Amino acid sequence: LDQDQAVRGMVVVFHDVTERMKLWEELQKERERAMVTLQSIGDGVVTTDISGKIVYMNPTAEALTGWSSNSAQERPIEEVINFLDEFGASSIAKSVEVALTKKQVAADLGQAELLSISGEKHIVEHNIAPLRDKNKNVIGGVVIMHNVTDRYKLMQQLSHQATHDSLTQLVNRTGFEQRLGKILRAISTEENVNPVQHVICYMDLDQFKIVNDTCGHSAGDELLRQIAEQLQRHVRIGDMLARLGGDEFGLLLENCPLENALGIAEKIRQHIASFRFSSDGKTFAIGVSIGVAPIDGTPGTTVATVLSTVDQACYIAKSKGRNRIHTFQPGDNESSRWHTEMQWVPHINQALDDGHFILFAQPIATIGRNEAKHSHYEILLRMKSEDGNLIAPGSFLPSAERYGLMPTLDRWVVGKAIEMLAFAWKNNPNFNVDTFGINISGAVLGDNTLLKYVKQALNGYDLPPSLLCFEITETVAIANFTHATRFVNELKEMGCRFALDDFGSGFASFSYLKTLPVDYLKIDGTFVRHLSQSAVDHTMVDAINQLGHVMGLKTIAEFVETQDILESLRILDVDYAQGYYIGKPIPLHDVCYATSTESNHSSAPELIKTPSALSI
Repeated sequence: LDQDQAVRGMVVVFHDVTERMKLWEELQKERERAMVTLQSIGDGVVTTDISGKIVYMNPTAEALTGWSSNSAQERPIEEVINFLDEFGASSIAKSVEVALTKKQVAADLGQAELLSISGEKHIVEHNIAPLRDKNKNVIGGVVIMHNVTDRYKLMQQLSHQATHDSLTQLVNRTGFEQRLGKILRAISTEENVNPVQHVICYMDLDQFKIVNDTCGHSAGDELLRQIAEQLQRHVRIGDMLARLGGDEFGLLLENCPLENALGIAEKIRQHIASFRFSSDGKTFAIGVSIGVAPIDGTPGTTVATVLSTVDQACYIAKSKGRNRIHTFQPGDNESSRWHTEMQWVPHINQALDDGHFILFAQPIATIGRNEAKHSHYEILLRMKSEDGNLIAPGSFLPSAERYGLMPTLDRWVVGKAIEMLAFAWKNNPNFNVDTFGINISGAVLGDNTLLKYVKQALNGYDLPPSLLCFEITETVAIANFTHATRFVNELKEMGCRFALDDFGSGFASFSYLKTLPVDYLKIDGTFVRHLSQSAVDHTMVDAINQLGHVMGLKTIAEFVETQDILESLRILDVDYAQGYYIGKPIPLHDVCYATSTESNHSSAPELIKTPSALSI
């Protein structure tokens, strides 16, 4: 412009914004990359302003919540993100508020159950962080949600499998013990004033083995499934019913007085007693034995002691005749006896491992008028205690029978006896014993491995089979008649002899004598002990003796403890006598070498840990 303000020319000014445009383009690209990342990321991302209202949601967040980003904008975050209290998660609004006011990241907030707008539930892990501008001022927040629903379901499935029985879908022993442990911990923290009562039941089916053996394992499995369904009908809401293993079930009755628990147990017993199971055209009555015990807070009480206590009660119920209930009470004589027997189990196993079983032998004298003199002994078992004293079999054999250890003991006795007798028979020229009796329990009569073991041991040691007389009690022979007959026949073919022990305790056995090929009848000692004072016992002994002689069998009277008894037996013409008046048990080693020279005696075998006879 000139002085007159007239336009005389033009000035053009150029400002170079190249760098600014490049920066803007880079920012746009960065924003696009961020948006692409947010759009494609697998986690849900939600941003808010400083007041906690939603600004943006990525597609994953939209899918989790059921809200579109546009619809959610300007809405309070708690309206869109709805956390249930399944996992005890704080409300999302409170968590965002804390992150914004404290201006710090709230990481690892744990799992939360997110309810979408459509009602779908997701399990998410979430973190919250403040958003800042270039001056580090907080301008909002960001919520990141990681969907762990599939992982959670898998963990739940694995947890269920770990604590539940796959056959019945009931809780298994692990889950049952966990619940019992929680109860015990709760009891330990309770005040002693009006404590809450809890009861545990242990249930064992009475006829499961018959179904399993008769119809097969598939039928047995189906029976367990049906029994589980029947039991569930009598369980209160909140009680825990579990399959503890095999055909055993457990029931935890919380907040339940003992009287009420017994009522529940009785209903279960009656219901199972009336239940009938059918398979392969056969119908079975089952029955259940139930042990009941209160759960108390006695110091030292553990899951193991509670289960042991109620298991005792169940076993007592079963041993009393099955299909009944037994309640454990402190000081219960039956429970104390059961506990004592149970404590023998580790001692028996330890004695087997350490070679602390010793064989003794008791003489059997010839007393019959027309009976040639023979040298007979019955082999007996003794256990050596840690202090060197001998323990009579009456102390440990009931435990061995109850807990399935008799087959192991029978095998040990047979193997050791054959080994010792074979060595003495070959190396002692004065060995003159005709027969050694060896007791066999009912648990092994059907055991083919023991039968094979005896045959191989006799052949392996080259011992005359006629030296051995296996003794089977009358009641065992009747209960296992088929197995007993086969066992007797096969060993008699080799030359072994057999005696029917405790004869007379069951009159039904008389008819079995015709088909059971035994050589001796051992008259039950309960009749012999009072023979000289009781006319009834005298008549019984006379009848059994005559029956045996008519059938061509030799008779042996047990429990001969006085001269009067011996004279009475001689008058009745009983063939043999055994008892403390005849002779006390002495070590089998001494019997084998009683008449040997010093050199022979010194060469006798020492008692060893286990028989070296052929094993199977």
